[in-house]
Amino acid sequence: MQSVLTIGIDLPQKALVCQDEAGATFLYDNDPRNLTHRRELGDSAKRVLEAISGALNEFVAKATNSWLRRGQT
Repeated sequence: MQSVLTIGIDLPQKALVCQDEAGATFLYDNDPRNLTHRRELGDSAKRVLEAISGALNEFVAKATNSWLRRGQT
């Protein structure tokens, strides 16, 4: 946020968990790496967002196991 103030509109990171009529559960989130394009961030921010994206992927994988399908918006 310090280098590009407008990124604050995309933060904090959000996720949506929902269930369809068939009972399947889904998790939707925005991949933080998309912010590099949307907000024209520099290389140092890209490395940070890559790390955040990897950490979120690990968190989601551990938290959801196999009962949840993940989609990204």
